Amino acid sequence: MRPLVGLRRCNEFSAKLVHARPDRFGGFGCLPLPDIDASLEEFSFALNVLRLDGIVLFTNSNGVYLGDPILEPMFEELERRKTVVFVHPNPSPDLVAHSLGLPDNLLDFPTDTNRAVAQMHYTNRFARTPNVKYIFSHAGGEQRGAAADGSSRESFLSVTHPLSEEDAAGAAALRLVVAPMKVKFEGTAGCGPFNDTMERVAVPEDVTFEAPVPSDYSGCVACPLILEQRPL
Repeated sequence: MRPLVGLRRCNEFSAKLVHARPDRFGGFGCLPLPDIDASLEEFSFALNVLRLDGIVLFTNSNGVYLGDPILEPMFEELERRKTVVFVHPNPSPDLVAHSLGLPDNLLDFPTDTNRAVAQMHYTNRFARTPNVKYIFSHAGGEQRGAAADGSSRESFLSVTHPLSEEDAAGAAALRLVVAPMKVKFEGTAGCGPFNDTMERVAVPEDVTFEAPVPSDYSGCVACPLILEQRPL
């Protein structure tokens, strides 16, 4: 099966689920990046014909990260349509990153999200797309680590140099939306440490709760308490 045919079938399948049960499901369209022309065509089809809710992008596509200038036409269209963009990590294209023999989702996925966010920030991608609503999976990679040393969301995004006036406006409009990590801490206080650092990076309305399917939180004593005490 040709890749573009398989991608189109995925988008059509998502649309069928959404249309069959709009009370239960939403859907994001996939794009064949870094092919810009094909991606623009699929983007139009996903939103105009299939009526999907937004687009899913990967942190890198064949080594091309989301801040790369080659993707500018795609992001111009995402901005024009004020699109909801869900960003999920991909394995790093760097072979050294895989030399430890560990699963990508254990170590490299959060790191690849960092790479994408950093490049998007320092190339002013966020500043140029203030109307795009980005949702970064897994709590936005390791951005919670920046909060642990007292960094705020804004100061983390300007670690190496002061924000320009344009970039400051983009950072204010960005309001990173992040999804909690797919993790449970067996026999401990559960997600408490995670939630504490999350509060240092994003305000509650910027956080969406997400869980793997199927889910089993029977071993996490803290999750129900967190959701009750700190509604997201």
